[in-house]
Amino acid sequence: LPDDDDEDNSTTIHWHGLRVPNAMDGVSLVQDPIEPGETFEYEYVIPDPGTHWYHPHIRTNVQVERGLHGGMVIHESNGVEVDRDRLFMLDDIDLQPNGALAPFDLDEGIGLDATWGRLGNLMLVNGISVREEPITDLVISGGVERWRLVNNANARTMYIEINGAQWRLIARDGTLIQEPQTLERLQIAAGQRVDLEVLPGESEVDLQIFTRNKEQEGEVFEEIHAFEGVPDRPQEPGEWKEWDPPTFIDMEDASQGVSLLFDGEETSNGNSMEWTINGEMWDAANDLEVLEAGTPSTITVTNDSDYVHPFHMHGNFFQVISIDGEPPDYSARYDTVMVDPQSEIKLYTDFVNPGKWMAHCHILEHAALGMMTAFNVQESKR
Repeated sequence: LPDDDDEDNSTTIHWHGLRVPNAMDGVSLVQDPIEPGETFEYEYVIPDPGTHWYHPHIRTNVQVERGLHGGMVIHESNGVEVDRDRLFMLDDIDLQPNGALAPFDLDEGIGLDATWGRLGNLMLVNGISVREEPITDLVISGGVERWRLVNNANARTMYIEINGAQWRLIARDGTLIQEPQTLERLQIAAGQRVDLEVLPGESEVDLQIFTRNKEQEGEVFEEIHAFEGVPDRPQEPGEWKEWDPPTFIDMEDASQGVSLLFDGEETSNGNSMEWTINGEMWDAANDLEVLEAGTPSTITVTNDSDYVHPFHMHGNFFQVISIDGEPPDYSARYDTVMVDPQSEIKLYTDFVNPGKWMAHCHILEHAALGMMTAFNVQESKR
């Protein structure tokens, strides 16, 4: 990052989805900012395979929009072999007509950035514009491909479809799910990752993104052709692989729990928004919720606002117990989960990784405007 007197270009790296030691998490609770010209070495043993990504955790909304992020694929030591493994980083950026980034205007009036989050007007796949045409490549006809999709946009919720091939969901947020799921369309919230098993056959394969059109009022969705796969040698589709998901922890009766109320309101001067958790905007001086590590726990997230909030927790995974009182369609392990407007989601974790862990909305503008908290997970005294 440049040394610019007019702007704070200090930074850190947060390893999104990796259960690293707390000191390596890249947040201000545990690390001083890395100033321009300085060096900080992150060192840890990789604990979990899967599809992950990394990004700054200081002025995150600005630095991620400017391109400071990347994907991480950590392969299982004895994983299932596929014919092709692909990574798709799905992003958007907001450009002015002259090609420069649009201003970051969180405190200059109640605009889309402060409410919906920053929705770009140019879709990128692996840093390449797909406005005019999709990325193209040969696909392995008759084989099995593993497609890893990361939504690294600041705020945009995306819906995925694949035409021209059979496909199914095999992993969420880096972890194989208990039973692969055959779907027609799949939602990916900001910060989430999904792994898909794809069986190309004789037809071209089209990865499509459906997402809200920023330029039109209301829930108007546009269709973006992100990737076009051309069969290398047209053949009949192959066979599904047998995946070996990890054993999920049994969801025992919780002996501790925390409740988080997500809400927001205009600032008193009407220039921006205040996004809160339990009525408070984030401040590092706030008292942290103290929890005991290795203990069956529930986290209840209630969204009392009219906007979506992808809830992301650092350092530990969780499972979904219920959404508005109903069990989820399938078992999965997450670090980021969508909480719809006027909705409540109940989560289960055992907090195996002690430390001071951030928990926040992963619409980066909401987090920047206060929608963050943290848990102080302490070693068990038992």
